Amino acid sequence: MDNYSLTDLLKERHGKEKRPKVLSVGPAGGNQVKFAGICNDKNDFIGRTGTEAVMGSKRLKAIVVTCAFCPIAGKRMVKVDDGPFKTEEGPGPEYETCCTFGTLIMDPDLAGVIKADEWCNRYGMDTISCRATIAFAMEAFEKGLLTLKDTDGIDLTWGNIAGVIELLHKIAKKEGN
Repeated sequence: MDNYSLTDLLKERHGKEKRPKVLSVGPAGGNQVKFAGICNDKNDFIGRTGTEAVMGSKRLKAIVVTCAFCPIAGKRMVKVDDGPFKTEEGPGPEYETCCTFGTLIMDPDLAGVIKADEWCNRYGMDTISCRATIAFAMEAFEKGLLTLKDTDGIDLTWGNIAGVIELLHKIAKKEGN
């Protein structure tokens, strides 16, 4: 179950009126992806520490705390209404994510950046580490060090955000070559 679905389920189970806060582990943590992170209420992530992979290895899926609050105003919410990167309303990417899923891979499509961010959040993967890893693979692909055979047919040419998103699924599920 992804972080968004699990958070919704646990908030319902523990009473939305109590305003529970959920720290959860997504599929990436369960699969012990090295750059997995802990999801905090679908909005914030604790990443680049391996803590979600440890939680996943211990089969600790979530921690729920009731009557907690954050004194800081909410984050921006985004929604992509149509197209191949359609998303429901949810937390928007932070500037690091826009940079790493946008300019670092030469992708000018903000909708694609938002979708890649959403999938990383759902899977529980740190967007900066994930994107840097994929950018390295794209560079290797351009130099001929990786081929379509190596990438299970995923085209990793610069700017191909659809290919990046396809690769995100494989990384989180630990599938492929």
